[in-house]
Amino acid sequence: MKLLHRKLVTVLTSICIAINLNAANNKIAFKVEATEEYSIDRAQDPNKKIQTYQFMKGRYFPGSLKRTSMEKVTFMDILENLAVHLQKQNFYPDPENGEGDLVIVVHYGVTQNEVDYNEMLAYDSLSDYGSDLVGKGTSQLANMDALASLGFNLATKDLAERSNVASGYLKASLLGMEEAYDMLPPENEYDLKLMLSEPRYFVILMAYDLPLRKQGILKLHWTTRFSIRATGQPFDEAVLKMNEVAGNYFGQNMKGLSKRFVDDDSQVEIGEIEVLGQEEKKEE
Repeated sequence: MKLLHRKLVTVLTSICIAINLNAANNKIAFKVEATEEYSIDRAQDPNKKIQTYQFMKGRYFPGSLKRTSMEKVTFMDILENLAVHLQKQNFYPDPENGEGDLVIVVHYGVTQNEVDYNEMLAYDSLSDYGSDLVGKGTSQLANMDALASLGFNLATKDLAERSNVASGYLKASLLGMEEAYDMLPPENEYDLKLMLSEPRYFVILMAYDLPLRKQGILKLHWTTRFSIRATGQPFDEAVLKMNEVAGNYFGQNMKGLSKRFVDDDSQVEIGEIEVLGQEEKKEE
């Protein structure tokens, strides 16, 4: 009887572990930001409801550990799937080479504890971008390897050079989890710190104004950062899960970090932006 009891406990424990691992591997964390100007402009102007784009390759971080599943997924594979989900928010590839409303820079990779996140601090000057734009949405990508900004405040670079804690903050910033270092309730802080302690696959989309980009002006309209637990699942499956969930929010503006399971059918609807008025500047 005792042996049967032990076997039952072992089976139940194994089931619980499997359920917890499956839940962790299906939990997407995402941070969705857009400038107020862009959000209002798109909400008020019917001509901007539908926007066109070109892709640009940003930075790829494969990590120091060999991951076969990452090596077999091409950048083109990621873009083709992203293009499907960008349509959910009325973003479409422009058929004209080098034309469109936006240039969407795509960064992706995997985090791990031994990585120096200073390497992920790119630059925010125009000279760090490739001169060639990707034509026709997902074509002509073979030679694209432009360096692009990850949107970090460069002041944090000095911090990171002085402190391992700051390096951890940079990792959190990369994934949109900066609030893990804020004054959070203990259970929320624990959840985020646990997520940050494990390797995570991530994708970052940064959408810049394409006409201004061609004039030499770098203007960021929106950013979406999304990630998922890397341990226990291949990258090719994980990136499809991430794109599926994050695709519901591309180009939108939401406060703080959000988390959602892949099989969560609930929807978050963001209503139309209503402008009540504009405050006049007083002359001093």
